[in-house]
This record gives sequence, C-alpha cells and structure tokens, in this order.
Amino acid sequence: MKLIATTGIGSDGTSAFDVISEAKTVGGLLQEIYHKGGFGDIEILVMPNRRLTLFHYKHKQVIEIPNDFAQLPIKYVTASGGWGRMDFRIYV
Repeated sequence: MKLIATTGIGSDGTSAFDVISEAKTVGGLLQEIYHKGGFGDIEILVMPNRRLTLFHYKHKQVIEIPNDFAQLPIKYVTASGGWGRMDFRIYV
C-alpha cells in the first residue's frame, strides 16, 4: 500500500492522501491496513446511494466485518492522518 499526499502537512502534522493498493476488495484492503498497524477509522461508502458504514481499527487488532462488505470491489480509497492515526475512506 502506498499513500500519496494530496495536501500539504497541516499544523497538526496531518495530511490527506490518495491510497494506492493492489487489493481489489474491501477485505483485501483491510488486511493491508491491519498489517500496517496504527489506529483510526475506516469508512466504507457504498456508491451511488451513499450508504456509509464505520469501523474502527487499533494496533493490528482485526475486526470482524460482514462478508458482504469484505467481498465488495473497491473503486478508490482516500486517507487522512499522520504518524499514528490514519483514517481511511473506501469507495465501493
């Protein structure tokens, strides 16, 4: 997984990112996020009806998500955060 900064670094040391990943599904991307470590929120935004679901991750603790979410194909992913906390928004 690569994080490509799309904004400058804010006064709090955070930035916004585009996320480049080889993962094709939400479940695959979540595995990459968990192995990366850290903590934050993961939002899954189902387009076009904009149904938003929120999950939390913390220090490599895998959370259970419904299988219907894990199998969803990814359109694109954005992130925001800094050294420890990183929040992800997954568009499906």
